[in-house]
Amino acid sequence: MQTMQKVQQGFTLIELMIVVAIIGILASVALPAYTTYMVKSRVATVLVSADGVRAQMAADIQEAADIDSNNHAQTFTTLYTTDFANVVANNAFVSAIVFVDDATGEIQITLADDPKLDNLRTDNLFYTPAYVGGTVTWSCSTDTDAADMDLLPPECRNVN
Repeated sequence: MQTMQKVQQGFTLIELMIVVAIIGILASVALPAYTTYMVKSRVATVLVSADGVRAQMAADIQEAADIDSNNHAQTFTTLYTTDFANVVANNAFVSAIVFVDDATGEIQITLADDPKLDNLRTDNLFYTPAYVGGTVTWSCSTDTDAADMDLLPPECRNVN
């Protein structure tokens, strides 16, 4: 009499449970890292969207060869208010861009109250131009809590 051997097909229940557990562990590690990455990229889009206006301001400052209230007090706000409005209109993560000080050209970028920005909602980034040796450099600072500094680009981790 001939007996047939049963051939195993598929996976056992315990093997499937182990695979599901491994996937769960990987997901629990990856999801927070992904969320942090997404917030950082959204803040980066805010900074990039303001770069065009900052570049034009830098050119104007270089042309005038200084940052002086006599030369720029009226023109910073007058020249760039429309440009700032366009940046706000085209970036969902910006609620406002204003001049803090017309004499220095310091810009305040207020982030939108959007849950996608996590703990950075309604925080402010400040850009201040400095004219030294014929070039304009920008310094960035913030009013963000110290616990959330890692969500900002490295150049903006200075507290204002």
